[in-house]
Amino acid sequence: MPIRKYFDNINLLRGFAVITVVIYHFIEINKWQEFPTSGLLLWFRAGWMAVDLFFVISGFVVGLAIFFDINSTDKLSKNNYRKLFLINRFARIIPLYLLTLSISLIFINPNLIFDHLLKNIFLHVFFLQNLFPEYRGALNGVTWSLAPEVQFYLFLLLFAPFLLRVKIIYLAIMFIGGAWFFRGGLFSQLTTASSLWGASTNIFGVIDEFGVGFILSRIYCTPWGEKLFKSNPINLALWLFLSLVVGYICQSIYWNVPDYYGSINPYTFLKTLLAISFGLLVLFFCSLRVTGIYRIALVPFYYLGTISYGIYLWHLPILASINRVVGVPPIYQLAILLIISILAASISWHFFEKPIIDKCRKFQKSH
Repeated sequence: MPIRKYFDNINLLRGFAVITVVIYHFIEINKWQEFPTSGLLLWFRAGWMAVDLFFVISGFVVGLAIFFDINSTDKLSKNNYRKLFLINRFARIIPLYLLTLSISLIFINPNLIFDHLLKNIFLHVFFLQNLFPEYRGALNGVTWSLAPEVQFYLFLLLFAPFLLRVKIIYLAIMFIGGAWFFRGGLFSQLTTASSLWGASTNIFGVIDEFGVGFILSRIYCTPWGEKLFKSNPINLALWLFLSLVVGYICQSIYWNVPDYYGSINPYTFLKTLLAISFGLLVLFFCSLRVTGIYRIALVPFYYLGTISYGIYLWHLPILASINRVVGVPPIYQLAILLIISILAASISWHFFEKPIIDKCRKFQKSH
């Protein structure tokens, strides 16, 4: 099995994805009609796809983490991989999640205190809000995506040893075929775009995206996997080229289909194509070696990836506050949103998230 590695270039992808989500939400929520509808900036009008990138990254990163613990030569890690996984995921996700939910409830949407408060709290605390349309975006709209992520973690905890042994082709059939079956079934039962989108936020509606990242982690853990991740010009050119080709196909399908939610084929299969494109992109960035002056120049972008979780959770409450100020041109509003979101995420990372993560790591070492 290859040695454990930390692929820090993943942070470049995380940073790109979170800025995409922020801009996309600003465009959609504020109905910014003047934003470009052609060229490279068109990507931001389909910025919801960046959440799918997060799912692929998550499947890859957590897959590697749990596989290396299961195969660890350290008996403590090997025998307690489930406990270690839960502690690490708890420290990374839960504290800031609960903090931003509380702030959203008190300062952004306090009327929810008098409207099904206990049910809202229950569903969000147990990451079930994605299963109920009326509660999915009630407290902080972006948190719906954390629900299928945590559900995927639980799936890994239950079946990780099996998933490490089963053939990769069977994993592909299970993850991708399961998602196709689920989304195809939804299309036959639901009729409106909102209901189709809402139902597909279920873990089974995005399992192929987690699955592509997870399969990539399995590939890395094979005897021949490290060769695919080796940094050489042929690998880099191939992974980037294939990613761009598949990504271009995805964008063409999305923008050329008159009604995405009214056509069964794009609704059922497009997310899988997206996941494959993003998986190839992850492979490219994991194979890329950034050194010297290029590394120094990209430090701010690596940092954006480090604090991307905070930017993701903070930006909607901040946007809701900014939108209360009228008469400010959209471009300035967006700039303010980005600056304050990055600042809030930076503060919460250094003074809230990281100290908790460090304490949890110390707890692991002492037990």
